[in-house]
Amino acid sequence: MLPPTEVKPKIGIIAGQGSIPESLVARWESQGMLPVIVGLKGITSPSLFTNRIAAEFSIGQAGHILHFLQSHGVRQLVMIGALKRPNLWTIIPDGAGFKILARLLWHHGRAKLGDDGLLRFVRREIERYGIDIIGAHEFMPELLCPTGVLTITAPDDADLQVIAKGFAAAKQHGADDKGQSIVINEAGICGVESSKGTNALIASCAGQSGAILVKAAKPQQDMALDMPTIGLTTVENIIQAGFKGMAVEAGKTMIVDRDSVVRLCDEHKLFLIGIEG
Repeated sequence: MLPPTEVKPKIGIIAGQGSIPESLVARWESQGMLPVIVGLKGITSPSLFTNRIAAEFSIGQAGHILHFLQSHGVRQLVMIGALKRPNLWTIIPDGAGFKILARLLWHHGRAKLGDDGLLRFVRREIERYGIDIIGAHEFMPELLCPTGVLTITAPDDADLQVIAKGFAAAKQHGADDKGQSIVINEAGICGVESSKGTNALIASCAGQSGAILVKAAKPQQDMALDMPTIGLTTVENIIQAGFKGMAVEAGKTMIVDRDSVVRLCDEHKLFLIGIEG
């Protein structure tokens, strides 16, 4: 009699751009889990699919995506990687996708949805299929920014006072569902994040003396779907803009490729600090 075949626990991922999806899938495999990968056309790196359970879809194929996950017994899902917010009017949906899009546009018509409203809607639609959404940080806690100064250069007392004001302003900006980031210096707030994102905010504040980027989770943030994130691109942009450093919320901000981020900050004498919420 043959020994029973080991059944590996399955977990799904909808993968955007960047290095985290590959690292996360490799982590699962090392832990004896079986990843089921949904790639997005023109977004997900094809290298993620090799010798794995995987399929590629357009963003509008919501029905196909969810049925693919269901057909492989997925009950838990992580959505991770960079993905620009799509233009709802240019999506070409499948049948289920059309129904979801119609519900979304109806909700949007009744009350203009910000990012948080959109993400709550996405969560509800996925949960209709019996799939729970989990944050990547639950599997890779090392991605989370720790409390304290991470760099050789540290903010001075004046900087810490500016950061405290900026943190409060970022939290209020987030509570209004307008963004996660603000830029501030001793003179006051230089700019706040809009729908264009953090990089656009940094560019708009270039050249401001003593500018500091402050990034914090919104009080109502769905941490499994939209955790604040920084990486090398963030650092490169604040270098180009002439900023003094950045402060992010500890335990609620992911740092992609932390060692490289800290090294680049050190090379340019920038500070990076994790602030307790």
